[in-house]
Amino acid sequence: IFELSPLVIKILQLLCFFFMIAHWSACTQFFVVYVRDFPAESWVVRLKIDDKAWTEQYIWAIFRSLSHMITIGYGHEAPRDTVEVIMIIPSMLIGAFFYMMIVSQMTKTISMFRMGDIRYTEKLKDIDELTRRFNMSPELHQRMHEYFHHKYGGTIHDDDSLIKELPLALKIDVIKSKYNDMIENVFFLRSACDGFMEQFILSTIGSVYMTGDIIIRSEDIIENLFVIKKGTKHRCCSRKRPIWLCTRKQLAIS
Repeated sequence: IFELSPLVIKILQLLCFFFMIAHWSACTQFFVVYVRDFPAESWVVRLKIDDKAWTEQYIWAIFRSLSHMITIGYGHEAPRDTVEVIMIIPSMLIGAFFYMMIVSQMTKTISMFRMGDIRYTEKLKDIDELTRRFNMSPELHQRMHEYFHHKYGGTIHDDDSLIKELPLALKIDVIKSKYNDMIENVFFLRSACDGFMEQFILSTIGSVYMTGDIIIRSEDIIENLFVIKKGTKHRCCSRKRPIWLCTRKQLAIS
């Protein structure tokens, strides 16, 4: 089902109201000239449309009205008498107000579509500020940038907070869909009962390890099960104590 964003609907409403005001302004400006019996200095006579079809008169009137309302000019010619000036002033003020509202709503809509990119950019700015505040080395600064790049991929979506708000049954279905690849590739999950699988995926946390990061040491008390989604690991010994290292960037599900 195709759904429009509330902000998009609000922009469309503003545009419709804007054109309705422009229509009223156009009709009023022409009506004032008509009531005054088409003075020689009026914009209708100067355009030589006083005896034209109503469609041509309306097109010129709406063009003149929109020119005032978006403040790009006075139409074909500037007003030459006081009555026309009085009619144009409220048209320009109302048009400027609606133009400002439409631009602000469009800006807000575009920023909503790019909210993930904006969050990611703010995160990188926080890293830069942290680096400057504690005088960190360029290498450490670059490692932090790489970590967030591989964790978020250039855009941050607050999926976890959204999932936390869901009721338990819906939350389980959403997490199953999120970790569907892991469920299909891990042998004991494919044949596990529903209760075990649900408890397993509810306690699942995504983690990113960079190249050279130590995942497990031999003396560590292991409380987590690590399922590697992407990347490789390597077992090596340091002072006769085996450790597991990340040899290529990976996402470990614990």
